[in-house]
Amino acid sequence: MPGGHAIRYGDDGWTHVDLDGFGSALAHDLPEATQRVLAAAQGPTHIACLTTPARASAWRTLPSHYVLATEDAILDPELQQRFAERIAAPVTRVRASHLALMPPPPPSRSRTPSRSPASSTAQRPHDPPAEESTAACCDGSVADVSAVMLEWNDLFVMTGGAAAALAGLIFVAVSLNHEHVLQNPVLPAIAAQTLGLLIGLVLLSIVVLTPGQPDVVVGVEVLLVGVGLFAFVLVASLRTRQHDLRRWWTASRILLGALATLPAITAGGLLTLGVAGGRYALSVEAATAIAVAVYYAWILLIEVRR
Repeated sequence: MPGGHAIRYGDDGWTHVDLDGFGSALAHDLPEATQRVLAAAQGPTHIACLTTPARASAWRTLPSHYVLATEDAILDPELQQRFAERIAAPVTRVRASHLALMPPPPPSRSRTPSRSPASSTAQRPHDPPAEESTAACCDGSVADVSAVMLEWNDLFVMTGGAAAALAGLIFVAVSLNHEHVLQNPVLPAIAAQTLGLLIGLVLLSIVVLTPGQPDVVVGVEVLLVGVGLFAFVLVASLRTRQHDLRRWWTASRILLGALATLPAITAGGLLTLGVAGGRYALSVEAATAIAVAVYYAWILLIEVRR
């Protein structure tokens, strides 16, 4: 492409567009003053941005539209057309440079509708989408769960690491004080519930962070972990009922166990149905499970030292 002459490649992989050639390469249809400002304010781009494969493709499940700049000197319009055909997107052809979305467009930047039956008609590319397009994009909460989950990786990395560290500390503390713990028939169950909740969070983090899984598989795995945690906490609470006649204490432990596990079941059900909003239920699960586990750990500490 004719604009390629303005791209400068560094030995470290970083690239930028030459200041003198910026206008002709990227923005020949914008005012000269705007070209100079954009050239001076540009940031470097690493070549890895163009060569690293995407981990998830949102266009496979989300409605997509393509604005094709017919006077683009960097990206061949014919190549753009192939992009649009591959993702089955309606095409809007704009007589503009590579920076077709830069407002305000000069009067000469007119638009010609594509002859393709999938092409859209009159509307500046930077204007708000038409009402019907908005409805097509926002007609439900179903989305590409895999793509959305990538945005939450840091949260699950932190949650899994914190839960694993806390579980290790609880395990060591119980091991060092196992005689005191075993003297009280209720404390082993509380220790098991504490470790179960924390290990459950580690399992949930592993499930969510495992790459390449289909969306339905992620949802089913989260659902199974949630159901397993709920059953484990419930059984542990009921088995100690015969040793502790305080009904309110048993009821409170069952309630806390449900509070710390039902969000995972909810998240698994939503994610199985393809509802990306289920990730918020997972964040609730992380917060409540850690809070309940810390509360149980505090009870263990008090009872062991009593």
